Amino acid sequence: MILTDYFSVSVSRLPIGHRTHQPIVDEAGQAMLVAGSEITSDFVNGLVASRIERVYVHRIDRESWGYASAADRAKNLRGSENLPRRFDMRRSRLQPPPQAMIDLARASLASPRGSADPEKRHEMRSTIAVPVPVIPLSDRHVALDVPTIAILRDISTAGASLLHSRISRGKYYVVEVDSPGGESVQLLLEVLRCQLVGRFYDIGGRLVAKLS
Repeated sequence: MILTDYFSVSVSRLPIGHRTHQPIVDEAGQAMLVAGSEITSDFVNGLVASRIERVYVHRIDRESWGYASAADRAKNLRGSENLPRRFDMRRSRLQPPPQAMIDLARASLASPRGSADPEKRHEMRSTIAVPVPVIPLSDRHVALDVPTIAILRDISTAGASLLHSRISRGKYYVVEVDSPGGESVQLLLEVLRCQLVGRFYDIGGRLVAKLS
């Protein structure tokens, strides 16, 4: 079935706490969550328990949640022969982020943060709150942990920042975002900052390349 203006999204990336403008549907177009509903942890966990890995969300919701801006900011990055290949993010096994971390990310949307040093920020950033799979890497691009879900707080063509429940352990992060066609794109983020914000960590850095 052709779903006009709908895009495939991984269940692990549904933004808990956000409300829908249009229904969330399955591949047959059947509504799984009606318009105006809040995306709850129970809804996401129910999908995971039913082994549903992807759902379809309307363009309006996709844009309001920040998926479109994340993909647009990343599209000009290029790969390199010296970088690792794509990582298996094991989407079906990933758990949603803690509710307290979601609440903190949503609060930052209401009060967007400026750069600590405006003179050092040359790129316009999109302030968003999108759940994304991430993997920390060593300086030799070796995975230091299993994939987890962080929240992408903002992104530009030059850099991005994450909100994570774990302290940064490596020099890099692989960050996976959705492209406009629904396919995933993996970006390499060089960590330049890791600051404690309440119970969580604000991790910022420079986008180095796109993994192929």
